[in-house]
Amino acid sequence: MPVDEVIDIALACLAALAASGAADAADWAGPATSGPLLTTREQEVVRLVARGLSNKGIAQALHITRHTVKKRIASAMNRLGAANRAHAAVLATRRRLL
Repeated sequence: MPVDEVIDIALACLAALAASGAADAADWAGPATSGPLLTTREQEVVRLVARGLSNKGIAQALHITRHTVKKRIASAMNRLGAANRAHAAVLATRRRLL
């Protein structure tokens, strides 16, 4: 399943939960942020992850090394509390960071 489709499904589920008046709907959206949670470069990398690019594709698109891509993804995952790169893309989208 494409990442964009996963994100759309996750956002639809979140909207349905919020519309149902569930008390814990805010918990599903993740913590509120008072400022940028990700650096500009981390946002760029996660945005490309969300589009389904591989590390090699991201490196080529941003003119950086694959090693740097891996470091940026790991840093973004850590900041977002994500379990994997797809989860980071979903969380960043939900928090409107992309």
